[in-house]
Amino acid sequence: MRIPIPALLLAFGASAGSLAQAQGCGSGGGATVCLTATGTASNVQLGWTVSGAVKSLEIYRDTDANPVGRNRIAVPAASATSYADATAADGTPYWYWVKFTTNAGSYNSGVATATRGSTCTPTAITPYISANGSWSQTSSATITAGNSAILGPQPITGGSWGWSGCGTSGSAREQLVTPGANCAATATYTNACGAKTVQAFAITVAGSAQPFAWKSSEPLIKPPADRADIFGVKDPSIVYHDGRYHVFMTTAGKNGWGIAYTSFANWAEAPTATQFMLDKSPIGPGYRAAPQVFYFAPQKLWYLIYQGGDPLYSTTPNIADPMSWTAPKPFYPTVPASVKNAQGNATWLDFWNICDDRKCHLFFTGDNGSFYRGETTIESFPQGFTEPVVVMKEKLEDMFEASNTYKISGTNQYLTLIEAMGPKGRYFRAWTADRLDGAWQPVPGWPMNLFAGTDNVKFDGRIWSEGVSHGEMIRDGIDQTLSIDPCQPLKFLYQGLDLEPGKTYEYIELPYRLGLITATGPNAISVLCKK
Repeated sequence: MRIPIPALLLAFGASAGSLAQAQGCGSGGGATVCLTATGTASNVQLGWTVSGAVKSLEIYRDTDANPVGRNRIAVPAASATSYADATAADGTPYWYWVKFTTNAGSYNSGVATATRGSTCTPTAITPYISANGSWSQTSSATITAGNSAILGPQPITGGSWGWSGCGTSGSAREQLVTPGANCAATATYTNACGAKTVQAFAITVAGSAQPFAWKSSEPLIKPPADRADIFGVKDPSIVYHDGRYHVFMTTAGKNGWGIAYTSFANWAEAPTATQFMLDKSPIGPGYRAAPQVFYFAPQKLWYLIYQGGDPLYSTTPNIADPMSWTAPKPFYPTVPASVKNAQGNATWLDFWNICDDRKCHLFFTGDNGSFYRGETTIESFPQGFTEPVVVMKEKLEDMFEASNTYKISGTNQYLTLIEAMGPKGRYFRAWTADRLDGAWQPVPGWPMNLFAGTDNVKFDGRIWSEGVSHGEMIRDGIDQTLSIDPCQPLKFLYQGLDLEPGKTYEYIELPYRLGLITATGPNAISVLCKK
């Protein structure tokens, strides 16, 4: 997540002296590393203290406080306590981290920021915001959910602007933002002689803390009545195309895990719709699970993504013909080093692709508390994915698996859902961001940014499911942008665990069924509707 920046003027690059940040500390694996940074006329001096045993150190640097996308600039000795960054550009503020590795894993120090000295005097920024129809000289404002604000700092002429956060982008001085939740933006002004000044803005969104509430159907999709060898259906992916819902799902049975397909015109038909086992198609038999389906418009092909140990894909021009899928192909030629554990085994599953107008992003989890992302260009898809990076990390039970990410139509916001484990069963948590490669912020409204689970789902009739597990939103389109409509009641097709009282199960025997939850009132997504 983005590290908060105080909403005050930070003037960088002054010749009057060096600029240092107070100590930033981080702990993990029985060690603590505290970092300071000081800008001088010739470099940025880093110094750190280490408490506890560390095996190795790495120094990272970025031009903003968001650790996503930072670059490694040095690998000092494990015993080192200082480093001079002579590659820092004059007048540019940099943020630094020391990544340290112990026997228990890798962790980060706190962040420290400094600017290499410059003979160019920075220009003061005066912050202005237009909110609710009027301009004010301020760096913070409150708007109503679904409304916009304009960030318009001064000076008006004489230099150039750069932006990050809160839906800002590009070099225009005035930035129109429509955030879905509280957010922070950073404006960087570079004057004519090259000195930079940074101004932070904070936008509070009133009404964004609307909690989610849901009502669940009875089980709608079960194993076929004539297939006693199939114990459960789970991990659904769904699109609505050509007047029909198309559902792909994992089957769990005596022969292991596979993928099935079904199609129906409306939800009343779902319980009796024919299911086709895709092991009969060119996808073939063997371990296949956790499908995702979408139409990749640039190639005019449907893509089915699934796990077969590693991420695989098949394509077809006709989603309604289950025999037309191609044989599996891998996204990565080998398992990336960043997803291997200490024993060298891959820790990646539940793969999910979404594209913006320039890139495709492959998100996944690892059953280890980490949420990962790799990317490639639209032109290169499905090849050319980068080494995955960790986007978020929490305790294993709080960030477990089954992530899915969507574009919220009519906004600049994206929504990510990730399954977690709790005492009342599985549940989903929610985050939003203004870019797919940006910082994800928890959606307010419930403790643990709850999206759907036992605490906020009511049932039609009997309470048949223990928690809300792996599922997918009903989208308002079919293509690779994966859009959802905030103006329509949210719907989420999920796997529920329909246990028989007193019966014990092996994991593969768990009686998963698919049900549909529908939002029953205003929530943090519906308040973004502008109609």
